[in-house]
Amino acid sequence: HHGAIDRARVRVDVLRAQRGMSILMPIGVGLAMIWAGPVIGSLLPAYREAVPALQWLAAGALALSAATIPSYFLLGCGRQNSLLGLGVFAAAANAALVFGVAAHHPEPVAVAAAASGGYLLFALVILARAAAEFHDRAAIRAAFTLVSLGPACAGIALAYAAIRLIPGPGWVAPVVGSAMFLAGYLPLALAMARGLGMRTLMRDTLK
Repeated sequence: HHGAIDRARVRVDVLRAQRGMSILMPIGVGLAMIWAGPVIGSLLPAYREAVPALQWLAAGALALSAATIPSYFLLGCGRQNSLLGLGVFAAAANAALVFGVAAHHPEPVAVAAAASGGYLLFALVILARAAAEFHDRAAIRAAFTLVSLGPACAGIALAYAAIRLIPGPGWVAPVVGSAMFLAGYLPLALAMARGLGMRTLMRDTLK
């Protein structure tokens, strides 16, 4: 009986932490994507052409971060064999995608975009597997998987919108782009975080 209660409590805590992390991560990554061009152009001008590829990789890593806490939960539940199998599948699919794209379009941006697609695939399979532990109904499992990636997708879309709509050299473009990004994302973040208890989560995390 106590084991069932503890497992239910852990499940609630994991879901809350996962949701909180998925909402907060796009803020830092989105701003980093916007500022990557000016910062690298100023400090490492020889690598300026690598910025678009770096932005793609950052977007992929952001999508992957949505599966971080669920993957730890699977390990804690003794599902390491399942996690290993999914990891091998995702890695093989990612390798096939990256090498396939590199063979036909050997440009850094194309390869980085392919790698980001592999990150997204890995996130999807881990989230789908974790959903089977969190929920009983297939529809709720599917909704959990898609909703978990919602903040990342919104953050990526807004960051790219800011980059495309407000281009230009210097520091004005990233400042304005950052304001645009935050104006678009923060209301979404507040809406997605409603009922989550972010203050309680932060207090518990800092203890």
